[in-house]
Order: sequence, then C-alpha cells, then structure tokens
Amino acid sequence: MQTIGSLRCDHLAYQQPAVDWEIWLSEDRRLPCRALIIYRNEPGRPTVTVTYSDLDLRPQVTDETFVAKIPDGYQRIKIMRHGTINDPAVEAAGSEPPTPEPAAKKSPE
Repeated sequence: MQTIGSLRCDHLAYQQPAVDWEIWLSEDRRLPCRALIIYRNEPGRPTVTVTYSDLDLRPQVTDETFVAKIPDGYQRIKIMRHGTINDPAVEAAGSEPPTPEPAAKKSPE
C-alpha cells in the first residue's frame, strides 16, 4: 500500500518484453492514481509517468449532446462518391449504386 496525494493506493508492477509498467489503483474506488511506463528497448529507456487527480466519473453525456447544432449560414457540401472520376452516370444515379452488367461469355475456340 502506497500513498499518492491523499489516496491510499495498491501498487501493481508488470514486465513485458518491450515495456515495464506499473499502476497504482486507489483503495476505495479502484481508479488509477498513477501509471508508469518504461520502454525497455529504446535507447536511454525513456519513461512516462502520469498522475491522475480529481477523476470525475459522473455522466456528462446527455440527450443535448446528440442534438445537431447547425450554424446560421450553413451551406451543404456535396460529397462525391468518386473523387477522381467525373462520371455523369454516377451523378444521375444519386445515391443508388449502379447495377453491374452480366459478364460476357467467351465462345470456345
């Protein structure tokens, strides 16, 4: 058991071929308090340490999140199906895919 900030945390450490990593999980909510990654195969063995604080897990996604907010003066941009080909048949077909032509049969020689 170790203390990170004011939280008592369990410390777990793992070793893998490319990285060593450690994580500290808070005793009460089992959320990360700190993470440490050591890149074993890189010159100088670079290290990344992340310390987490004040994690807020209350839902912040509401129905309002999914309401379209179209600004005034919006102009629709036509999305092309074939950006490199200007094919009138594709333009006329709209969003419907073209019907494939049956393959021609070869006559025996």
